[in-house]
Amino acid sequence: MWTRVLRRFRELVRRQEYVVTLHAWHKSRSADLMAFDLERLILCGSITARQREGESGEWKYAIEGVTPLGVPAATVVKLSSTDKLVFITVYRL
Repeated sequence: MWTRVLRRFRELVRRQEYVVTLHAWHKSRSADLMAFDLERLILCGSITARQREGESGEWKYAIEGVTPLGVPAATVVKLSSTDKLVFITVYRL
């Protein structure tokens, strides 16, 4: 459904033009997920939901997939005003 958006996210990951928020970093550490796992979610996962943020009006997207070790996980991302992919949070499913 959001094919063009997912394609853009994948392009940004391939070029390593992304930011992991402190919150996402803490969540990934507590879920035993590494940066490679976050990248894999974008490169091989699918968008399952989209929601507009209240004040900024930016869209954020939930992406679900499987890590290289076969762990089902999800992340919530958005595009920044500087056209970087921002990982907002990450969690195991």
